[in-house]
Amino acid sequence: MSGAAKAFAAVWIGCVAALAPAATIEAQTGEDDRGENVLAHIRWALERYPILLMGEGNHLAAEPHEVLRRILSDDGIMEDLDIIIVEFATATYQDVLEAFIRGEDVPIAELSAVWRNTSTSPIAPWDSPLYLMLLETVRDSNRRLPPDRKVRVLAGDPPVDWPSIQTAEEYRRAIQPRDPYAAGIAMEQAFGLGKRVLVVYGGGHLMRPPLGPGDPRNPMTSYILADHPGAAWVVEFMWPTRTGLADRIDELAMEQVYRTADHWSGAPPAPLLFPGTRSLVTDPETGEQSWQEVPLYEGLAVRDIYDALIYLGLEDDWTIVQPDLDPETDAAFLAELERRRVIRFGGGP
Repeated sequence: MSGAAKAFAAVWIGCVAALAPAATIEAQTGEDDRGENVLAHIRWALERYPILLMGEGNHLAAEPHEVLRRILSDDGIMEDLDIIIVEFATATYQDVLEAFIRGEDVPIAELSAVWRNTSTSPIAPWDSPLYLMLLETVRDSNRRLPPDRKVRVLAGDPPVDWPSIQTAEEYRRAIQPRDPYAAGIAMEQAFGLGKRVLVVYGGGHLMRPPLGPGDPRNPMTSYILADHPGAAWVVEFMWPTRTGLADRIDELAMEQVYRTADHWSGAPPAPLLFPGTRSLVTDPETGEQSWQEVPLYEGLAVRDIYDALIYLGLEDDWTIVQPDLDPETDAAFLAELERRRVIRFGGGP
């Protein structure tokens, strides 16, 4: 692995939260233990909510993505959808994204600009083959749909012109807050244009409550529900180890959905969802950024954060599909990632 590739990997790994020891959760009694079929639950949610938000479990995890692709391969679900908003695409290249989803012949060198130039670069994991596979699934499904029912995919990441950014200050001025931007797209499509919207994002962006009034880290769902109470439904993949439920998995069925309001999987304390969370916090006076330990949602339960959870076994057993970057053929891009790393985080290793 080249030095630039190692730097990219180090930055990405350093931004993954460390897992804290799981807490012991007392058994809940008198609650509904019945799960639901994933596809049936998604159809149900799309019939009742203008916006359905789905997490990935973990970025790079193959098993949750297999479920997501199965959802997006279901003709009945796709016929109920109008818009899919994804985290891993930048609006700078929305026209390229749309051309690919329409079935046009887009060279991979051109298409990859969609996920290689997001505002989170260089720590974005989007070069994992999982994300291209998700786009290919939508493209293939669209081929089976009538011309007037084809689903659009919209980039949820705000536009950014990386070649014009040379300093940390220029980066801070150029970058728009990601969550309110994506929330604005979802609300405009759902309530301005009457479209049925699916959002596919990391679960940290989909938590229902705000972190606090005016907090720049508030997740997109909190913006949607503040303006349109009750208009969104949030589904994430279950983390039994992290939330202290590993000793109860025999009571769960694979690939079933459990509604947290009336199931014991919604009982664990919400802070267990993101143990050891590190957030890049911006000082409002100086604009300086620093990584800080930030506890999330103390006093709340998992059911306050997500509406439903999909069980796929222990998250520690999921297969991680790393970004597919070749030190030789991707040398120029790896050098650009290193340039962006220095801009955002300084020149140290």
